[in-house]
Amino acid sequence: AWIMSNMPAGRQGTGDEDTCPTFDEAINFLKEEYADDICILTSFGWYDEESNSLLEDVIKTDLLTLPQEVTVDITPESIEQCASDYLLSWTDWECSYGEEEESVLANAITMIGKWECLQEQVEDGCWNYFCGDNDCQ
Repeated sequence: AWIMSNMPAGRQGTGDEDTCPTFDEAINFLKEEYADDICILTSFGWYDEESNSLLEDVIKTDLLTLPQEVTVDITPESIEQCASDYLLSWTDWECSYGEEEESVLANAITMIGKWECLQEQVEDGCWNYFCGDNDCQ
């Protein structure tokens, strides 16, 4: 996964306990890597810091304010499938943690995946809305 490729040298997951980041290091890395995104999501009212979760109902409501042409391909199913694919991209990361820690990491990575997917789908929708069949490049 590209995020872990940004881990400091010697800390990328290889299955070797000496080279895998601790759970706290992994979580702190994700928090640092996505600090700007969390700030944006929080300022939009799309992220609950207390529960560390996306407020998907608020996001859906806000997306309804965009032109339908922008959001036509954005569905809960498309976001879930994309986020599931994103989570699968982490399966080559061979570090192991306790069951609860792995659950927390999986939830964090899934949330990141949903956010990454939403950004991509909104960008695609905007591109199609403003450019259509025209070459905007």
